[in-house]
Amino acid sequence: MYLKIPKNTIERMEIVQTGCKLSLSQVVSKYKPDIAFNGGLYDMDTGELCPIPLRVNGKTLATSKDGYWMMAWNTGSDLCMIHSKDMAKWKYAITCAPFLKDGANTYFNPDGGMYWVRGRTAFGDDKTNAHIFVTATALTMIFPTIG
Repeated sequence: MYLKIPKNTIERMEIVQTGCKLSLSQVVSKYKPDIAFNGGLYDMDTGELCPIPLRVNGKTLATSKDGYWMMAWNTGSDLCMIHSKDMAKWKYAITCAPFLKDGANTYFNPDGGMYWVRGRTAFGDDKTNAHIFVTATALTMIFPTIG
C-alpha cells in the first residue's frame, strides 16, 4: 500500500509506545487516527530496544555513537529529514534503516535484528508530502490525523 499525504493536511502525528500491552485496534480506538501502523524498534534476537536514535514526546529513548538520518517532527505538518545529532530539537524523531537522502542512496549495514522476515514500512517526505509504503506489518506506530 502506498499513501501520499500533503503535509499541510496533517493535524497531528505521533509515535505511541504501548509496551506490547495494547493491540493496534485498541490504540486506534483510543487515539482515533486516520492512519495507523504498528511494530517495534527492538532487536528480534534479544528483545532489547535497538540502539538507534529514537525520540518520543520530547524524550530521547535511544541514541547511537553512529550518525543516522531520521524523520523528525513536532506536529506532523513540519515533518522533515534531519541528522541524529539534531534530534533533541524535535518532539518526535525516528530512524530504522535509512536508504535514501535527497534522492541518493545512503550507506546501511543491517544488524542481526534486521534479518528477520516480516512486513516492512518505508516512510519519507519531500517538500510538500509525506510518503508511506507498507508491505504488511510495519515497524513503528506513527499516527497522522489528516484535516
